[in-house]
Amino acid sequence: MINRQLKRLTINACRALGIDGKLKLPSNLDISEIIVVNDLSITQDELEAKVKELEAECEAEQATKKQKTEGKLYPDTEYTVSFTKDDAMGMLQVKAAFELGLTETIIEFSNGTKMPMKADDFADFAKWFVIERNSFFV
Repeated sequence: MINRQLKRLTINACRALGIDGKLKLPSNLDISEIIVVNDLSITQDELEAKVKELEAECEAEQATKKQKTEGKLYPDTEYTVSFTKDDAMGMLQVKAAFELGLTETIIEFSNGTKMPMKADDFADFAKWFVIERNSFFV
């Protein structure tokens, strides 16, 4: 797994440094192989700085993904709601179902939570969901 992450990081580092194209890197990639980029007039220090920057971005992205997946407790309930892309798509389906006359349903979230929902309560919940999900992007 570390080699796969390193390979992805290496590809991202090369792209960020303007070395784009189809990079064919071996699956048994070793950290020392990254220095091959030096042939393109990039110093080892510059490359290492860029790799560290990309590692930090990757860690932040993984932390955000974890927060979206784990979710947050919906106020005054026992339901922990996740905020993944699939959850957002599910909310659109529930909205459409209520607009078509459905009066209640159970919303199933990516984190496994199954939350009963009535049409009358959906607008308040949807507003909370949108605000919370949006917080990951602004």
